[in-house]
Amino acid sequence: MSKPQAPQFSSDSALTLPSEDGLGHAPFAEGLARAITNMMPVDGLVIAVNGPWGSGKSTMVNFVLHFLSTVDEDHRPIVLRFNPWLFSSRDDLTRLLLGQLQAALGDKDYGEVKRLLADLAELASKIPSLPGGDIGEFIAGKLRGEPDIPSLKEKIDKLLASSPRRILVVIDDIDRLDPSEIVELFRTVKASANFPNIVYLLAFDASIVSEAIEAHRIKSGPDYIEKIVQVPFLLPLPDPVSLRRLFLRRLDTVIANTPDSLFDHRYWTNMFFSGIDHFIRTPRHAIRLVNALRATYPPLEGEVNPIDFIALETLRLFAPQIYDAVRNSQDILTGIHDYGWRATNRDSERVLFEGWLATAPETDRPAVSAILGHLFPKFSGAFGGTLYAADYLPEWRKNLRVCSEDVFPAYFRFALSPDAITNAELTALLGKANDPASFAQTLISFATQVRSDGTTRARAVLERLQDYTRTDIPPQHIPPVVTALYDVGDQLLLKQDESVGLFDFGNDMRIGRVLHQLVSRLDSQDRLRVLSDAIMSGHSISIPVSEVVTYGQEHGKFGAKEDPPESRTLDSDGLKQIEELLLMKIRGRASEGSLLGTHLLRRTLHLWAELGTPEEVRVWVESATSTDDALQQFLKEFESVQRAQSIGDHFVRSTYRLDPEWVRPYIDPDKVIQRIRAFSALGNEDLYQPAKQFVVEYDMRASGLDPDARDSFKH
Repeated sequence: MSKPQAPQFSSDSALTLPSEDGLGHAPFAEGLARAITNMMPVDGLVIAVNGPWGSGKSTMVNFVLHFLSTVDEDHRPIVLRFNPWLFSSRDDLTRLLLGQLQAALGDKDYGEVKRLLADLAELASKIPSLPGGDIGEFIAGKLRGEPDIPSLKEKIDKLLASSPRRILVVIDDIDRLDPSEIVELFRTVKASANFPNIVYLLAFDASIVSEAIEAHRIKSGPDYIEKIVQVPFLLPLPDPVSLRRLFLRRLDTVIANTPDSLFDHRYWTNMFFSGIDHFIRTPRHAIRLVNALRATYPPLEGEVNPIDFIALETLRLFAPQIYDAVRNSQDILTGIHDYGWRATNRDSERVLFEGWLATAPETDRPAVSAILGHLFPKFSGAFGGTLYAADYLPEWRKNLRVCSEDVFPAYFRFALSPDAITNAELTALLGKANDPASFAQTLISFATQVRSDGTTRARAVLERLQDYTRTDIPPQHIPPVVTALYDVGDQLLLKQDESVGLFDFGNDMRIGRVLHQLVSRLDSQDRLRVLSDAIMSGHSISIPVSEVVTYGQEHGKFGAKEDPPESRTLDSDGLKQIEELLLMKIRGRASEGSLLGTHLLRRTLHLWAELGTPEEVRVWVESATSTDDALQQFLKEFESVQRAQSIGDHFVRSTYRLDPEWVRPYIDPDKVIQRIRAFSALGNEDLYQPAKQFVVEYDMRASGLDPDARDSFKH
């Protein structure tokens, strides 16, 4: 993709120089200019260039005038560009046209003509408007009793007929006028079209002009135009290849700074030729889309997929009802279909999507359907297209595709929410992957930024980071990233980022997935070395504990099913070395008095007991909880919020738990219950909630009730 240095807004103005022609209009314009110059009759003549709105009629007129300007002065027509937008009524139009014609003529050769035209304009301005009447007939007939009008006309005819030069009156943009103004303009042209040596060059869309004429109770618009226009030309349609070249050249300046990694040329080719190209039918369509993109794309550059964004902007401009349906259907369109969807939901979704397509003109529906099918796999799937597995979701998110649930909202805001992790931020983070300290510090900064839902931006970063760990982070950057996560991972285990739903999980799992994907890319010897260095140099305990438990489960430990040897992260010897290093680190933290404040303390104590001895863990806990504050802190690490949801029920029930049996492996509940009762009776609900729940469930068990039984707690 080329990288222009100074992109500018594409102008919707007509081109003026044939050298700028990219659509093949110049040869036609040159031939028309030659015909105007060389035509033999001296009688008045009306030439019309007919073409649809936005097809380049104004450009064609400009090219004609350019070629006329190159003719030697003796044979060059006198040109009057008459702007019909300046009049507001029929009287103004008549006077304005004659007045401008008068002004266009020089005093030397046309002094007498100018004087007569001024008189004629004055008389014409006094003519009353007759609905449905013809101005020419009115002048010739109704005022026949006033000899000044016919005599003025006769004198003007003789003077113009003897003139060596032709006068060209150019009237463009006729189809932009109101219907009543269009009718009055054609009546005025008809009334003055028989002046000798005056040629009219009109540019309009014949279908629009015909409708305007017929709306004013004139039977046939085409017949009426035919009576006025002697030489009609149909503007040649732009060569499709040239029109595409025009569009793509200007589009290239819009996306010039977009990363190449986000531009899939195969995807663009399919999207363009099956959908977008259909809507680029005239130069104005091309310029209109490019200008829209210049306004809407820059704020989101690097945050949305450029191809998806161009496709959606195409729908917004040329199929707005479809665009509105898409904008309001995130849940329906994003992601993948759940298991079992094919049998139960395909028909209903297809009916919904067919209803959307029915709102577009029939000729546009195939293109709209193709665009939606490329943008949204769910749309394509409803019509029998490929059904995708969950493995594609990270790839779509990484490529900023609109079909990703996380990215979809950005396409319709035209500004990113402060909560969103921008692609620029993620790219900056990945750019620090070779520097463990800088990478770690950036993660910590995200952990201090709270989102509107109460979670931190670190949670979102860890989710997005998983999209890049399989292939995008270079192998040489894997050790620094692993080191950074083992160093500050515990600081990212924040309460507000823990599970917010029945099937959600905490940042420990997110970090674990990142680490697993990175470490699995290393060879076996490098894995052991990188993990050993990270455990010894890092400040975290909970993260290495979680990872070592996972590695142990691959070997069938902790009640897990044993994985095949080739699927394990470490072999038996490697796992043993890592376990010994971690045990040494846990004991060191315990002896220095910092282990009690460890995140995921319950998991750490369990692993310590497995790798060391249960007795040494109990001895440490008894010593570490000798004060009431320390005992409260210990209990807090064992609290749990359990969530349940009935089938067909949208409400998720939360149950707060702290079972005394959970702490029994490390401390005897019967020996500390009186201490716990004492401070649980204090007033601070938040501070003493773990102790209060401990007492509740202790008393339940003392009464023979099982806190784990269904419906023991209802909240």
